[in-house]
Amino acid sequence: MIAVLFEVSVREGAHKRYLDAAAALNDLLQQADGLISIERFQSLSTPGKLLSLSFWRDEAAVITWRNQPEHRAAQQAAELRQIWAGKSPANWESALPVFPADPKGLATRVSSGKVLNALAPAYPWLVGGSADLAPSTMTMLE
Repeated sequence: MIAVLFEVSVREGAHKRYLDAAAALNDLLQQADGLISIERFQSLSTPGKLLSLSFWRDEAAVITWRNQPEHRAAQQAAELRQIWAGKSPANWESALPVFPADPKGLATRVSSGKVLNALAPAYPWLVGGSADLAPSTMTMLE
């Protein structure tokens, strides 16, 4: 059995849209092969924070659900709305690396490359590079 915890911070004004999208997927989710149960919880201390707890028969069932076309389309639609609104993902700053003081210093291209690669998972739409100079300017995303 596999337990999946899915936490989402819904932006102010988007709560109804999120719940509507979840409701639209609910019939499909309930019919998903391998789903054992699912519950949704709302944070008492953080407005807009929701947690879904689902139990699945095995990892293959989870992967099948994650790749289900309607599920992926809903995720991508939410991502596009975020891009168009110019909004950063929730908690993006937690991905930022910390650079301790170094008497030798750290080249800005090195620290910049580390920051870009740390932020890339939080910003799936982030594109890095600098033509054929990307390896030397450290702007290539890993």
